[in-house]
Amino acid sequence: MQVGNALRGKGHELRVVDGSAVGGYNAILFTPLPGSMPPAADDLLSPVNGVYRAGSDHRKDGQAVGW
Repeated sequence: MQVGNALRGKGHELRVVDGSAVGGYNAILFTPLPGSMPPAADDLLSPVNGVYRAGSDHRKDGQAVGW
């Protein structure tokens, strides 16, 4: 609440929310393996070795999908 009080002190209007009106979040992160060279910008078919990590907000209806 320290941040909230500081913001109120600067004239900001705040309201508490329970998260139900906030959108969910899904993400995919690709990390190339060390030494793996990305393809040229016009080469979309060459593979790049790496690791995919995905996450989805468990409070919402959704999933992080990649292929």
